Amino acid sequence: MALLHGFPLKFIPANFYLESLVALELKYNNLILLWKEAKLLEKLKILNLSHSHHLEQSPDFSNMPNLGKADTDCSLGI
Repeated sequence: MALLHGFPLKFIPANFYLESLVALELKYNNLILLWKEAKLLEKLKILNLSHSHHLEQSPDFSNMPNLGKADTDCSLGI
């Protein structure tokens, strides 16, 4: 699990290893876009983007085949 509460960057860098993640918590972040290039996240089951007020685009959920819960509550940008 990665807890990135208050993540300060505008997007997650391409070299940030995400492929083994099962849960990604990104509450209260400054993200405009999750990542610039599509990521295949086969193991990801939980994605929390709550209070992502700057997010302009939702991620491509088709690249997360095992995603069971996606929280975008109060993500005003999307």
